[in-house]
Amino acid sequence: MTIEQVAINNNLVFRDASNTWRWFDAVGPDVRKWEFGPNQVVSTTTAAGCTVTETNGTLVTEDSTSGGAVVLTLAGAEDDVVEVQSFSELFYFASPWKAYFGCKFQLVDADQQDVHLGWTIRDVDHAGGISDGIYVRLVDGSAVLSLVLEKTSVESATAIATLANATDYQLELYYDGDYVHAYLDGALVASIADSNASFCDDEHLCATVTDESGATASNNLILYWAHAIQVQSS
Repeated sequence: MTIEQVAINNNLVFRDASNTWRWFDAVGPDVRKWEFGPNQVVSTTTAAGCTVTETNGTLVTEDSTSGGAVVLTLAGAEDDVVEVQSFSELFYFASPWKAYFGCKFQLVDADQQDVHLGWTIRDVDHAGGISDGIYVRLVDGSAVLSLVLEKTSVESATAIATLANATDYQLELYYDGDYVHAYLDGALVASIADSNASFCDDEHLCATVTDESGATASNNLILYWAHAIQVQSS
């Protein structure tokens, strides 16, 4: 892998030279970014730059893991939840502003977890239904991961993969100003145009990672890292 520096509308983006959708960092006057991982955790219920909502859940370190990880740890009852969102609604898609969301994660029981990853409206009950976002979703009762565009509670969902237990996945979303692209483990799995009626272009959004148990078990989510970046200039 080679990292290259490119100027995007007078902002500097550091990205993978081969997989150019993969952004590592960015600097400049129009850059907005968020990060969540071991370095951001302050306590079992707080993380720097984040709003953490939990019901019988905590943030716990994953020891003996290269690079570290955070376990969104559930207590063992159905509907236990940990939700992590950026402290502010940093991201906006009313203009063709390029944006990236990426994370690496692992699940305990893929068909017994409600998971949301990506950009969503501020909400404390994602599993109960949200109104707006550009994200991927795993619903209790199914191991099928879907790319969801949602605007004013009208959604368009596209199945992109069936997940397995105890398996590492790298998920990435990239908005190029015209399309939302979803990648899983480096492979393109879906592309949806922003002309889709469910493309959220009228709400400011948070970067989001959530896990809710769909069974009476500690169906935790291991998160190695997550970050989101947008250049808010075109």
